[in-house]
Amino acid sequence: MINLSLLDLGVLFLTIVIIVLVMYFRQRKNQKNLLIEDKIDEYQKSIDQFKSHHIQTQIKLSEQIQNLTQVHFELSKQTQKLGQALTQPHVRGQWAEIQLRRLVEISGMLKHCDFLEQNTWSPEDKSIRPDLVITLPYDRFIAVDAKCPLTSFYLYMEEDQKKHKEDHVRLMRSHVETLSSKNYWKHISSHPEFVFMYVPIESVYLLTLEVDMGFMEWALSKGVVIATPTSLISLLKTMAYCWKQQELETHTKEILALSQKLLERAKTLDKHFLSLGQSLKQTQQHFDKVYGSYQNRLLVTLKKFQSNPEEDQLD
Repeated sequence: MINLSLLDLGVLFLTIVIIVLVMYFRQRKNQKNLLIEDKIDEYQKSIDQFKSHHIQTQIKLSEQIQNLTQVHFELSKQTQKLGQALTQPHVRGQWAEIQLRRLVEISGMLKHCDFLEQNTWSPEDKSIRPDLVITLPYDRFIAVDAKCPLTSFYLYMEEDQKKHKEDHVRLMRSHVETLSSKNYWKHISSHPEFVFMYVPIESVYLLTLEVDMGFMEWALSKGVVIATPTSLISLLKTMAYCWKQQELETHTKEILALSQKLLERAKTLDKHFLSLGQSLKQTQQHFDKVYGSYQNRLLVTLKKFQSNPEEDQLD
């Protein structure tokens, strides 16, 4: 009976232990489940926030795209208007002249150099009318022409046809021939035997060289120097430096002239001082002679004259 009771007790104990372990593991499982559920809730909240932020971002991006589309549309319209305006020769010429003036201002030549726009230099030939005449130190001049042909270039940009490229080069060569025939250096005094042909857009000149690689050398042989904004501003900067050097030289000459005048006047003043010293020395000598004569002759005689009446009274 005792053994059976112990066995029953052992079974009962094991049963209790198993039940406790089962309850413990169930509790741990429930806790893990709760932790997992909390994590899932957190992830879900993060996903919801991300979705909300993503939706807001999409809305903002859509609005920005609409604004950019509107701006692009307006810019396209303005560009089209500008392109149409630049196809007109007088508008294109005014735009090139404004750009030319701006380059002169940036380079500092507006302060150091006089320039005249659309000035007719030859009364006999009204075609001698450069867009800009730059005055250099020592009364020298350089003419600049800004009437570069751009019509075929814009047509090539729109249609990309070989014909427009060839027409563009032909017009550029024709304009160089026209400039060369004007002979600005014969009508403007102290002008070198060349004229600047201003090309307001770099790509215009590059397109010309792409078709005709010898264009630059040929233009130079005609007395025409091609100047793009980059090269022209470099030349203007160099000219501004020459003006500064010329002003420095002028100021140096003025200082030298003033120094020479000051030296001459100092020499004159030195002569006056020497003359004054000599005069003072002669005056001192004359004074000594007069004073010596007064002491040795006149004063002695006066003393004798004063003593004689007393001697007469005593007698």
